[in-house]
Amino acid sequence: MKLLLPMLAICVVLALANAESEEFSEKAPAPYGPEAVEERARGNYKDKCGSYGNWRECCSKWRCSCYNVEVFKKTCDCGYKN
Repeated sequence: MKLLLPMLAICVVLALANAESEEFSEKAPAPYGPEAVEERARGNYKDKCGSYGNWRECCSKWRCSCYNVEVFKKTCDCGYKN
């Protein structure tokens, strides 16, 4: 019974963190969708990898300088890797 309250608190924290993470991912544009391809074709390489939802994948394909903006948000200034 003594462990029930701490376990419940941990579950609540994890549920809230997951909900915030999912909300961020739903708002993120697709990194390889037609809009992203068109944006890159116009030379807009100052993408924010965090806006893609999967910033690790984005930063591995683009030369990025990444930093934390918020708890679940990284911002990266990117240029295309030659």
